[in-house]
Amino acid sequence: MSGIQYSSSKYANKEGTAKVGGYSVFNIGAAYKTNFAGHDTTFRFNIDNLFNKKYWRDVGAFMGDDYLFLGNPRTAQFSTTFSF
Repeated sequence: MSGIQYSSSKYANKEGTAKVGGYSVFNIGAAYKTNFAGHDTTFRFNIDNLFNKKYWRDVGAFMGDDYLFLGNPRTAQFSTTFSF
């Protein structure tokens, strides 16, 4: 549930004249399992991009066009799973 997402620097165009830096994004999470109303229940909480790093998630060229995709900002998710 926790981890580090790493990418090295990359060229943003096929000519190799534009380059974006590498990045590390830290993710963290926890889960709690219990029994609720007679059903196995799991609560999960995750935070992706814990330190809210700005980074280029993907770069490259497609059909003659260069592209840059900005990475997601810090996000948090809470979920509950019931087993019937």
